Amino acid sequence: MWTGADGPGFMVSPVMPHSTLPSTGKYPLRMHRTAFTLVEMLVVVAIIAVLAGMLIPTISVVRRLVKDMTCGSQLRQIGAAIEVYKQQNEDRFPAHLIGGTGTTMQSTDDLVHRDGPLQGLPKIFVCPRDGQLGKDANMGRPPGVFTGASLSYLYDSGPVAGGKTAGSSYLFEANGYQLQSAQFSWFYTRVDQEPFTRRTNPEPAPTWAQGKHNQLMNGNPDTAGNVYSGRFPPALFPIIRCFWHNQWTTQNRRTTKKVKNVSWELNVFESIPYWEHDANPDIALPN
Repeated sequence: MWTGADGPGFMVSPVMPHSTLPSTGKYPLRMHRTAFTLVEMLVVVAIIAVLAGMLIPTISVVRRLVKDMTCGSQLRQIGAAIEVYKQQNEDRFPAHLIGGTGTTMQSTDDLVHRDGPLQGLPKIFVCPRDGQLGKDANMGRPPGVFTGASLSYLYDSGPVAGGKTAGSSYLFEANGYQLQSAQFSWFYTRVDQEPFTRRTNPEPAPTWAQGKHNQLMNGNPDTAGNVYSGRFPPALFPIIRCFWHNQWTTQNRRTTKKVKNVSWELNVFESIPYWEHDANPDIALPN
């Protein structure tokens, strides 16, 4: 209370601005903070790292599945194209998928030349899992793992539009190449080999397509070459094979069902490399 010129009264404190609040220090307290502390940033980084670690493997699995599905779709389209070709050519298989540049035969009797059903679509013959983009003559079959007769002479490649050369990831078994003499026993008994193994006036060696047809109808010859194992189911009898869906070793080549196949009936199915054992368990696996 004070006494002024106008009489006694009370001192009134001035009104404190709304932007300031009382504090114990020299300056008013801050109400908002604009930056993270180091600890908070480390926590956020750790959370992001954990989430990334969970998501990246899942993304990789999804990508592999998409590639597997794409390959299956391509094989179905190739199978459908072969059916069109057969209907236009007296039920005969094409000699090649793309065109032959091998040492034993060159031909444009295929699916992409001469107005073939897949003309202008050479990329359909490259499996999405093939890191070599159709340029591997072994077609995904490592020679050190698959130690039998090399099938690289069946590698399908040839010139396409634009002056380029296209290659195939897929092993086409019902082709027009002639069987090599060491392969006669894969498809024929000794008696049935006689016409093209005799010394006098032998007949021309059969083609792979002819050998595969005999194998379908009669089965595999036994190890002595005397009798056949019996007819194979056409739906489990491959004519096109893709080996790019697994890293093959001498251990897993006998048990892993990671080969995609187009069958004689042109459906797509999976098998172990030695599909004969899948189709007929009485046929022993090779060593």
